[in-house]
Amino acid sequence: MSTTCKTTSSSDTLDLRRFLRSVRNLKWIYVASFIFFMGMAATYCILRQPQYEINSTMLIEDPSADGSGAAGGMAMMMRTFSVGGFSGSSVNNELQLINSHEVLMNTAKTLGLNRTYYRRDGMEKRMLFLDSPIALEAPQTILDTLRVGMTVTVDIKGDRADIDVTRGRFKTTVAAASDATLPATVKTPWGPLTIIPTSNYTGEEQTIQIDLGSYEGAAAFLYSDIDVSVPDKLADAIGFGMLYPNPARGRAILNTLMAEYNAKRLERKHATARAQLEFLDERINSIFGELNEAEQKLQDFKSEHKIVSIGAEAPLLLESTYSAQTDMVKVSAEVAYYREVLAALASPERSGELLPVFDSAAYPMIRDYNTMLMEKKDLERSATPSNPVLIAAETNLAEMRASVTNNVENMLQAAETLLASQKALAAKADAKLNTLPAAERDYVTLTRDRQLKNELYTYLAAQRENAALQIYNDDTLGFIVDEAYSSIRPSNRKAYLAIAGCLFMAFLCPTLLALLLTWRKRSVCDPMDAASSGIEPETVVIDGSRASINSLRALIMRHSEGAAATVYVSGDAASSIVSGLAEAFGAIGRDSASLTPAMMGLDDDNDSLFLPAFRKRVADIATATAPTTLFIPVPVPGRTAELRPLFDGGGASAMLLLAYTRGSLPIATLKATASLFSGITVMLAIVKE
Repeated sequence: MSTTCKTTSSSDTLDLRRFLRSVRNLKWIYVASFIFFMGMAATYCILRQPQYEINSTMLIEDPSADGSGAAGGMAMMMRTFSVGGFSGSSVNNELQLINSHEVLMNTAKTLGLNRTYYRRDGMEKRMLFLDSPIALEAPQTILDTLRVGMTVTVDIKGDRADIDVTRGRFKTTVAAASDATLPATVKTPWGPLTIIPTSNYTGEEQTIQIDLGSYEGAAAFLYSDIDVSVPDKLADAIGFGMLYPNPARGRAILNTLMAEYNAKRLERKHATARAQLEFLDERINSIFGELNEAEQKLQDFKSEHKIVSIGAEAPLLLESTYSAQTDMVKVSAEVAYYREVLAALASPERSGELLPVFDSAAYPMIRDYNTMLMEKKDLERSATPSNPVLIAAETNLAEMRASVTNNVENMLQAAETLLASQKALAAKADAKLNTLPAAERDYVTLTRDRQLKNELYTYLAAQRENAALQIYNDDTLGFIVDEAYSSIRPSNRKAYLAIAGCLFMAFLCPTLLALLLTWRKRSVCDPMDAASSGIEPETVVIDGSRASINSLRALIMRHSEGAAATVYVSGDAASSIVSGLAEAFGAIGRDSASLTPAMMGLDDDNDSLFLPAFRKRVADIATATAPTTLFIPVPVPGRTAELRPLFDGGGASAMLLLAYTRGSLPIATLKATASLFSGITVMLAIVKE
């Protein structure tokens, strides 16, 4: 049978087994690491200063509730363009202001946070605040320019004291004084430091340590150690919290921080109000002059156009124009009617036609003329042309036509005269009315300008009063809901964190060492190391016992299936493995043989394995009557790769057995060999020394 090596079967699980092997080998390192780090945690918990939780709460109130909205719509417009005092404050902006460098620096300077006093008792120390028996004084130039902190240790002995001033990471002594009488001054390269007793000084023998640093460092401590946060996105309150060894000093820090914030806000409020008042005074004076100018322009406009009110005159002009136009329409119709009648009377062809009647009641002559014409037509149907009655009717009709013509001509002249006068009246009214839109536009512009300036003047006057009140208003934006308060018992949060951190490090350090050893372990020591080469199932550990060599024998027999087989054995343990296998095969009555080039008088070299004589001898053993397992030790194990052509066409009868002592075969070499002999049965024997 043929076994194909799976050279790419490595997985995280197989790597994890190698890692766990390293962990087992380092079990005492884990124990030592646990003892060391937990000892550090215990030491920290014993020597650390107690940490108290300090908390306070401040409400950011709405600054817009100042009555400024009473100015109406103009006030709403001016909120965008005013010099200040109108926009609502964002809580996020207030958080930035609280954490600003100036507020923190003012807090540090007010409380003198650059000087911290401790009472030392062996390895333990406790922070002091207002109960310190001594105080450290220094020139302001030192406090403002100090960058590297100093530690002043004072051993109090009655009314005298030993003073030691150190500086830097390695506590280098820069000044000292022995058996000095308090108050005492110690000269340092940066200036004198004075130790003075306070009202709490009793002369009791004790050691006081003073950490002197810069205000910048104290402000940085406040920024990092004070938690300033908003409890909810929609809340207007700000919470302050910190862990501090001295509850009295911690409360003072939070209260002073809130006070400095309010002082900064109040200063800003007064400065804004003063700037606003100056601006409003200037604008009010300017607007007052512009308002007088607008009133004068409106008065001059009325005088120029000789009007009292455009709103009152415009309807009268419109009514007059409408009346004139109505009369013109009526008269124009009469003129057209008269002309039509005259045209009918003057035309011989139309002598027999009836005259048009516009209004029979208004024109009785035309009605009578039409009546006489109809009577004449009736006579013509029954009388002869020489009939005296007909002749008389024609004579009367001719006289009537002359009379109507004369009368209509007079009425036409009168109507034309009236039409001309109506046109003149309408033209005059139209001319007056046409000038009104431009005048009205100018009038509205002047009126609007006066109204805007008047409303702006009223608004600015109201704002000036508000700004004047703000100058003397000491209401702060931040309302202190809860002054700083501290927990009764110290918080163990940092202790728990220290224990958890040390416990984590106790396992992390040996684990990193195990990972390093796993990564550096490049040789085959156990079957799991052959997993990445895909031959772990074909690997046997030879520990010198009969059971282990029998396991290797069973593996060879399983691959050869009881038939004759040729096994090439390569490795530094090839000879011992071949001899052990010979005994194992003999113990079960199976034939086995061992063949080397030296046995045939050939050079003990891998090239001899390719010689025809050697190949013929191998073939003779393979074709023997009894199935024989032939073991051929490889003369030069380091050149096993060049034997690959020997296995071509050999089928299941040719196998490769790698026999190496534990730790002598590199994993990379095993991978390369398994990959090269893919398709060939490759076995591995790990020999324990």
